[in-house]
Amino acid sequence: MNTDETLIENVVCRNCRSGGLVTAEEASRLTVSGLTSYNNQFDGLACCETRNGHLSQLNLHDNLGAGLSLDEHIRGNVFDAAVLSNNGVGLFMRHSHDNEFRNITILQSRHDGVFMAQSVSRLNSECAGNIFKNLRVIDSGGKGFQINDLSCTNNFIFGGEFIGNKEGSLGAHGTNQLATRDVSMSDALHAETNQISTTPQR
Repeated sequence: MNTDETLIENVVCRNCRSGGLVTAEEASRLTVSGLTSYNNQFDGLACCETRNGHLSQLNLHDNLGAGLSLDEHIRGNVFDAAVLSNNGVGLFMRHSHDNEFRNITILQSRHDGVFMAQSVSRLNSECAGNIFKNLRVIDSGGKGFQINDLSCTNNFIFGGEFIGNKEGSLGAHGTNQLATRDVSMSDALHAETNQISTTPQR
């Protein structure tokens, strides 16, 4: 979908051969309010080249890929009031900058709750400057929040909880990748605290 100032309201996508709803090629100022997307062969909602949008009231569940996939030039969007449950990965992110996530709950992902990385084939495709407010990640099969590449830096979690994630709450491989404040963790494994700052600065 190529959009500019488009509104999508109260839509159900199910049993699609690809993603449920897919945005691409300069989707700008997109508003999505009320999307349920499930049983799709890839992602519940996949955004590419999407900027300055507001996507809220998302119920993305039982998709083979990610509940929410953000990949390639994702910048300046707000994602608000979403429940991502029983997906392969709850939230998949690459090449995503300066987005804000508010009141996101991720439940029972088969792999990681949040997976953040740089594209293998593209330089300068890291995830940086993303803010999570009131993030809840519960019962993931992998990490609650996994940062896969050193280039992904200056990401923040302000408020939230991680419960029962099989491989632990937070995983990072370098400094300045993720900072947290007011986040509770009660997983079997502890976060890799040597790489996680608890005093975020911007």
